Amino acid sequence: MPFLGCSLELLDLLSQIIDISSTQSFPLSESHLKTVEDLELNLENIKQYDSATFTYSYSTGIAELYRLAILIYLYRVVKGHSRDFITVQILVHQAFIIINNSTNRLQPWPLFVVSLEANTEELRVSMLAAWDKFREKRSLSSVTSWDTMIRAAWVQKDLFVGEINQLLLYNVILGRNRLPPSFT
Repeated sequence: MPFLGCSLELLDLLSQIIDISSTQSFPLSESHLKTVEDLELNLENIKQYDSATFTYSYSTGIAELYRLAILIYLYRVVKGHSRDFITVQILVHQAFIIINNSTNRLQPWPLFVVSLEANTEELRVSMLAAWDKFREKRSLSSVTSWDTMIRAAWVQKDLFVGEINQLLLYNVILGRNRLPPSFT
């Protein structure tokens, strides 16, 4: 696995999903729906191995956290499912377990995706604690940008009547920055 904590195959799936969310109008066309279904199937079945030992490497949880975050992004942003969709709830719950139990270096992109799903004070406090762990390993300015974006997203979600469209939320939050912080 590369230094990011997951395989290049998983990063390629993420890239394809982001391409679909940024270039396709919604609702998705038939061909894009088929592509999304194929990507979803690949994400559900992908296995991450430690390239040094060729062993199944969920001990750190980073690769699995990436996979869960990509699936959350797929369901929430690309497919437009609500946070109450049972699959989304399960994925978010699994991601929170990994984050809360992680003692290793977490990565910003999955933390960002999962942070945007925190809709209670308890979950938000948990995510802020995870970002504090992250802050120990990174420069202050990078983490400050992330912190500002996440808090702004939570304010938007709290002020919105009903449930805000996740694609709109991502566009608004990321679009506010002249230069978004590094996702690596």
